[in-house]
Amino acid sequence: MTGVYPFKAGLQHGALMAQQAVCSPFNKPFLPQYLKKLGYETHAIGKWHLGFCKWECTPTYRGFDSFYGFYLGHEHYYNRSMAGGKDFRDDKQPFMPDTTKYSTYVYADRARKVISKHDKSKPFYLYFPFQSVHQPIEVPVSYENMYSNIKNEGRRKYSGMVTAMDDLVGNVTAALKENGMYDDTLFIFTSDNGGWPLYHGNNYPLRGGKVTIYEGDTRATAFISGKGLEKTGYTYNGMMHAVDWMPTILSAAGGTPEKDIDGIDQWDSLRTGAPSKRTEFIYNLDDMNPHDPYEHNDLSLSHLDIAEELSKKMAEYHKQMIPANFPNNSAAANPNNFDGYWSPGWC
Repeated sequence: MTGVYPFKAGLQHGALMAQQAVCSPFNKPFLPQYLKKLGYETHAIGKWHLGFCKWECTPTYRGFDSFYGFYLGHEHYYNRSMAGGKDFRDDKQPFMPDTTKYSTYVYADRARKVISKHDKSKPFYLYFPFQSVHQPIEVPVSYENMYSNIKNEGRRKYSGMVTAMDDLVGNVTAALKENGMYDDTLFIFTSDNGGWPLYHGNNYPLRGGKVTIYEGDTRATAFISGKGLEKTGYTYNGMMHAVDWMPTILSAAGGTPEKDIDGIDQWDSLRTGAPSKRTEFIYNLDDMNPHDPYEHNDLSLSHLDIAEELSKKMAEYHKQMIPANFPNNSAAANPNNFDGYWSPGWC
């Protein structure tokens, strides 16, 4: 959303917890705020997880014309609850979709509504961070039965969840076609991390998974398709970091990215297949956590030149780091204070 490394926003120490009085800082504008200046209608469907303790943290205050989804990091796919509270919003209003209806169907209905009502004289931006395939592992039995050959129950359900998500993508693209918007749309589909083996994800042949910094977590897959691409049907092997998406999308939309962000505008590289403009990136800096506890072999003495170069780079990044904003939980956040919903208004 910001094109800024987490350690420059105080968000480097793990995911935001439900009862922490913190959100993405207000001095780091979000992508839809820039797109609004270009005339875009902006909509968000699905997961937020960028803070909600005060209204100013929430989607419709940060550049989105509408929001339909949940504030926290994950929730159940039917009852829309997490950690003892309900969590679902239609814009600012607490709302509970049909609890017998799996979330991909609910989101598909909303996407069709937003797309069909769009004023086609204006450009359109839809941010759609899917709930799938985050834990908890839940899926309609019809999807699970598609993978009856898989003996492990968790992996069988996980596979069904992937297919349910695929169908949701299909429903969104069908709605765009029905409303004459498909040919003018640029699609960007990207993962935010690798699968979590603890919850039946599998990143083979890459090592590790979610919550590690091995490639099984950090070498995320993505694809782009549609309007504006000059070269298609190829695999892009250039270096790219998640912070690059913000300036890249803004550039594709006709905007000019800010100079003082970490993200690099990769639009020209991606649309033409040209080399990446990025030569390095930093995973994270978190002084609250010791780094790489499983590193057993110290290679620095045999590679003094590399160690010295990396030390200098790390020292420069440390100068730019701000302390992690990771407060203790607040009882004021208790959903019982807000009719059972996780709600803004307590910080």
